[in-house]
Amino acid sequence: MSLTTKLKLIRSKFKSNKYPTPSGSDFFVDGSIIKFLPLALVTGLLSAIVALSLLDMIGLLTNILYYHRISTTLVSPDKNKLGLTAILIPILGGLIVGLMAKFGSQMIRGHGIPEALDKILSSGSKMPPKIAILKPIASAISIGTGGPFGAEGPIIVTGGAVGSIFGQLFNFSGLQRRILLVAGASAGMSAVFGTPVASVLFGIEILMFEFKPRSIILISTASATADICRIGLSQLHLLAPQPLFLVKATEIDNIWVLVASIPLGIICGGASYIISKSVYWLEDLFSLLENRVDKTYWPIIGGFAIGIGGLIDSKALGVGYDTIDSMLLEKLTLTALILLFFTKLCIWSIGLGSGTSGGILAPVMIIGASLGGVFGYIIPVGSVAIWSLIGLTAVFAGVTRAPFTAIVFSIELTYNVGITPAAIIGTIIAYGISVLTLKRSVLSEKIGRRGYNFNFEMSTNPLDSITIKEIVQACQTVFTPETQVSKAKHYLINNPKAILQRLYPVVNSEGSVVGVTTVSSVLEHNFVSESQARNTDQIKADNNGYKSDTSVIRDIMIEDFKSLDLNDTLSKAADSIAEYEIGVIPILDESKSKQLVGLLTGFDILLARKAFVEDENLKNQSFSVLDRFGRWFSSDE
Repeated sequence: MSLTTKLKLIRSKFKSNKYPTPSGSDFFVDGSIIKFLPLALVTGLLSAIVALSLLDMIGLLTNILYYHRISTTLVSPDKNKLGLTAILIPILGGLIVGLMAKFGSQMIRGHGIPEALDKILSSGSKMPPKIAILKPIASAISIGTGGPFGAEGPIIVTGGAVGSIFGQLFNFSGLQRRILLVAGASAGMSAVFGTPVASVLFGIEILMFEFKPRSIILISTASATADICRIGLSQLHLLAPQPLFLVKATEIDNIWVLVASIPLGIICGGASYIISKSVYWLEDLFSLLENRVDKTYWPIIGGFAIGIGGLIDSKALGVGYDTIDSMLLEKLTLTALILLFFTKLCIWSIGLGSGTSGGILAPVMIIGASLGGVFGYIIPVGSVAIWSLIGLTAVFAGVTRAPFTAIVFSIELTYNVGITPAAIIGTIIAYGISVLTLKRSVLSEKIGRRGYNFNFEMSTNPLDSITIKEIVQACQTVFTPETQVSKAKHYLINNPKAILQRLYPVVNSEGSVVGVTTVSSVLEHNFVSESQARNTDQIKADNNGYKSDTSVIRDIMIEDFKSLDLNDTLSKAADSIAEYEIGVIPILDESKSKQLVGLLTGFDILLARKAFVEDENLKNQSFSVLDRFGRWFSSDE
């Protein structure tokens, strides 16, 4: 079969999608996933406990420092009566966090998600156990002293640490630890926001990079467990489970709301660019102080800026869930929304740039909701609440590059399904602008600066859709166990094409492969000398007149060899070739007593991959509608 014919065959088979996985099912999965379910349940439970405990710590510190009372109720510093002395509280928080980073772990700095990504990419998802303790404490101090951060980032990295610790205790593989890490992270987010579905999507889109049953089942189990814990605790306090933000149910019954979602999406896309750039621009600015001011004290500078921002607009302080609620209930004026937008953006960027500890999701939600609210006051259609929620969703998607998470997230946060069409329009536009204008998102920029080059795109492996039997080459040269090595060597020397085969199956009389031998084993076999052979009567003349010893292929063949079944996929073949560091592998028909089918080389797999690359990157192709119609009616295409 010619190269061109083979590539066309591969393309046609791939497009028809007619070949299932070797097991005949839709997914590659086995029963081993069941043994991880108990661990997913425990990870979800512990992550929920840690998450809710962190919220209590934040509430306790906020109440003590700003209101001089003992309570774990999560409140905003907004209504404090401390005046100018309130500036000292975030400065104190910055000092404590800086000291914890210096004497504890530098991983407590930042908003958490890059740290989780770092461990996934650099250390096989092994997260130090002390992070599960230090990160929530540092974040509670940072946010409880007025820091304009969210609790979800630290909770995500802490929940991830819980899952990672389980993976390390049981000596799981890197992939298994990664699944548990993401399960813990998603569970923490679910416990905070009460968004189990969005939390699973967030884990998959941002941390897992795959959409497979082995990860979806365990991550969903942990996320659902955490949400059940949240609901259970609510009922213990005689509270009915409800969304985090109570807003009026909305139905989009005006086509102009959908149209107006387009310019809002563009505005939110631009805001996503500014938000993502501002954090790392401030971080670069602080790095200029490296030789002048110890990094330990940078959060103090950030704390001072936060304190000043609190005097300008106290609603910008703290985790800000009540502020989001006020915006979605249309309790803030146009002036208040504009002031909140700029104040929150500035002090949040400065705080994170200084290296303190805190999350990004809640601040991004506040910035997006305030931007949408301003748009709502200007546009003559829809309500301010609608536009605030759409702005929240669109900016969330643009900053995190997780559009599906953002859309489901806003629905679960408010139980408001009616805004879905408008939210999709604004979200996808903001997401598209972010992807087109930013090389990396605010979540991945720090990892990129550390030298990691990775891709968040999820796609199927095209080699999973092609079975070996579609491209396997027939084997031209085989030997039997009784073939004399000297004859095999003579044959290879006189047949250059046979030498190129490199690997030679050894087949018994029933046609089953019992071993393999290599070209080097045959050509470099040490024969006995002629004098030794004459003395031991080992030399025999064959029909061609040359001399050989009595060594046979059985003496030099490899019995423990790696093979594949003809119904295995090219993806599995590529993995086997990489794992065993071999260039060619025998293909057998397992249903017929390991009958030899042929050989598969790494080059054959590359040819298959080349077909997909050409199919996705067709260039310089003229496009003619008439030509296309002509082809449709003149052929079966």
